[in-house]
Amino acid sequence: MCTWDYFTPQDWEKRQQEYAAEKQRQQAIEARTIDVFRVGEMQPERDHKLEATEKSYVSDALDRKGREARRDNYFAFDMKIAPGQKNTLLLTYIGDDKDRIFDIVIDGIKLTTVDWKGGTTGKFYDVEYPLPDAMLQNKTSIRVKIDAAHGKTAGRVFAVRTIRTD
Repeated sequence: MCTWDYFTPQDWEKRQQEYAAEKQRQQAIEARTIDVFRVGEMQPERDHKLEATEKSYVSDALDRKGREARRDNYFAFDMKIAPGQKNTLLLTYIGDDKDRIFDIVIDGIKLTTVDWKGGTTGKFYDVEYPLPDAMLQNKTSIRVKIDAAHGKTAGRVFAVRTIRTD
């Protein structure tokens, strides 16, 4: 069975504006990107030196791959940074996932604890985490760990970027 979206002329005009705004947002992120990691894909996971514990799994959502780590497990990977500049870590989550609590650890130091409550089902969300200058001194790359250290599942993370902070 095949279904089609139906729009009134007014709804279509509004939807076109939303599409254009999203395209512009994505282009701005691309322009600021230092490194991008497509999580769950074999070659990018090798390129970023992925390390994953036994209970870290790849899954699909809306034709995109992502990765999660179950309670007391983790996955870790390398990301390039721009030395001498302000850097931000950007993670992509999906609204379907709820009740996820995990730590983002940079080179062994906790950056933040994420308490992901979810969002709209079927929608991806980009969340930015500024990286303190002290964590980046004398480095060209960082080791990022997604750690399910709070008795909950960590992730799913669908993409990771390091971006220049405006």
